[in-house]
Amino acid sequence: MLSTNRKMERFSLKLPATVSVPGSDSSFELHTDNICAGGTFLCTDHPLPVGTDVELDLVLSLNELKKLDGNTVRINVTGEVVREEQGGMAISFTKNYSITPNERNGNGGVNLTSREKEILTRIASGASNREIADALFISHHTVKTHIYNIYKKIKVPNRFQAALWIAENLA
Repeated sequence: MLSTNRKMERFSLKLPATVSVPGSDSSFELHTDNICAGGTFLCTDHPLPVGTDVELDLVLSLNELKKLDGNTVRINVTGEVVREEQGGMAISFTKNYSITPNERNGNGGVNLTSREKEILTRIASGASNREIADALFISHHTVKTHIYNIYKKIKVPNRFQAALWIAENLA
């Protein structure tokens, strides 16, 4: 923890951060110098102008915090550049954020429910919607809804692409 007279406890953590500006197609990779619940300071030779709205994707290794092997958490926050100086820029976080597990191994970085994984496995085995519904004791309409949600999450348009995704990410 950094010892300063600040309202929030600030920690000296070097976290990877992907920074993007809403409405722009570009993003860049930086590292935090320090971070607290209200904001962070990012090291960069090219700080953005004060007042620029940004989106940050931070990856926090649970291994560093809890000594859990290889697990990470992805923190997605929005904020505003509040100070720029030589060597970096300070960003104040807004209240909009999400913290999600970043499970790269075993699900391709997509947060699938156990039911969705079960349905995907049955799709890969060639089961029809009706066969999936009968095996899981749910309606075929529910299966269709699950498949629609799965396709959106894994960003595929059809069963064939879903089966390929399964082979690459869940096998």
